[in-house]
Amino acid sequence: MGMGLRRLRQSRSLRTSLLALSLAGLVTLVYSQVPLQVGYAVISADPGNNIPVGTALFSSTDSQGVLVWEAGVAAVEPISSGRIFVEQQGNGKTALALVNPSAATITVTFILRDDSGREVAREDPPREFGPGEHQALFVDQLFPGLGDFTGSLTFQTQQVDQKLAAVTLRQNTNVEGDAIFATLPVVDLTEPATTDSVIFPQVGAGVGLSTQLVLINASEEAVGGQIRLFGSSGVPLELALDDVVGSTFSYQIEGNGTFRGELTRSTGLGVGYAVVSLVQGSRTPAGSAIFQFTSGESVISEAGVLSVQPTTAARIFVDNVGTRTGVAIASVANPPTTVTFRLLNTSGTPLQTTTREVPAGGHLAIFADELFSQVREGFTGLMEITSLVPIAPVTLKLTTNARGQSILTTLPIVDLTRPETAASLIFPRIGFGDFGAGVLATRLLLINGDAGSWITGKFSFFQPDGTALVVPLGQQMGSEFDYQIGAGGAREFRPGVITGAVVEVVHRSVQPD
Repeated sequence: MGMGLRRLRQSRSLRTSLLALSLAGLVTLVYSQVPLQVGYAVISADPGNNIPVGTALFSSTDSQGVLVWEAGVAAVEPISSGRIFVEQQGNGKTALALVNPSAATITVTFILRDDSGREVAREDPPREFGPGEHQALFVDQLFPGLGDFTGSLTFQTQQVDQKLAAVTLRQNTNVEGDAIFATLPVVDLTEPATTDSVIFPQVGAGVGLSTQLVLINASEEAVGGQIRLFGSSGVPLELALDDVVGSTFSYQIEGNGTFRGELTRSTGLGVGYAVVSLVQGSRTPAGSAIFQFTSGESVISEAGVLSVQPTTAARIFVDNVGTRTGVAIASVANPPTTVTFRLLNTSGTPLQTTTREVPAGGHLAIFADELFSQVREGFTGLMEITSLVPIAPVTLKLTTNARGQSILTTLPIVDLTRPETAASLIFPRIGFGDFGAGVLATRLLLINGDAGSWITGKFSFFQPDGTALVVPLGQQMGSEFDYQIGAGGAREFRPGVITGAVVEVVHRSVQPD
């Protein structure tokens, strides 16, 4: 996700630099003189402790301190086989960042397929990842000469007990000619098949906003079904999917294939949620949504998020420092529902509680500062969302930069009904520092899903070759740091930021004029 070393318009020679930075930057280093550093990070829990849910929030500011892009992605567990959606059109490119967290060399095969699932290329010989090694690769570096293309990239290790941590990077160019990045999850091909519907808690189209729905068939057999759109009141929502107007659409995806459809609206703004159901086949396709703000034919910002499963209890990080955090909720196939929202500080202490009524099968999208009077400029904390019936939530973060442009970000939720069970989680790419034309930064957010006990553990930072990466963190320098998080609380870490004064400068720089 890091952004390019210089503006894309300056560049063919920047491709290697952009890749080195990809997934690099984040939020708060606007005037830090820390030189550019990239690598990856590992969160581990101390014995007897639960591991927190981790989120990396990446961003980039230009040389004037203007926020250019921002992207959020969850820390992940390694997998032996994964698949990502690939789109290479014009200035748009797709990259994959991978980490071998083990002490053994892992051999990996990369397979490129078109949207019909047909194999079009396979890297030969397979690629090796040394112990602790990280690689970030554009798809057209794996397969040179690749022109305009949509489809998928699959990676698989030679042995199922050998695993890699992975994240997808999408590169685009904004209206200013700057390179921007978004992140997308990786489909774990080893997960058990399910026929449950796929839910996108927020879709929107019109007035410079569009939503792309991406479906990936992880099975060898063809699958088919329906995409249904619903508005906030629970009634069908009419939008155009690839220029066909309606509220229900059929899809068909060949084995190992992909589907991408864009929701648009010619007049006004339509918002709601989408449900993807399975009619044919034994495995519902995996889904992601990509939101885009546009000006004419040019992109301002984009953000990607995985489809979600319903839950009765979730927690999200709330950031109101020069930005706004909101939540969208889909109450799929439910009767009228009361949803309870509780505001907490970062120590997990409750501050305010409120409720909202959601209509039968309805939808709610609301900012935290619209729910709680205590969420003023400068607030950071948590929001807990509970319901007697399962609901599907997603976190949305919206920042207006100094140009008056909307920079959209999505953040993972903490599903309190499905606690993390791993002993460690990996951020497959981090980066921070001054790259000449601007600043990259990484903000690491940890949330303790256990309201009953403190948790402790360690952060470890690594260079791409697997050796220790020494970073400034607060007032310390090192490659490994202890953390402790209060019961039900949260902590944020800003590698590369040395003092609080740097943070204050950055926050001021991203506020609108």
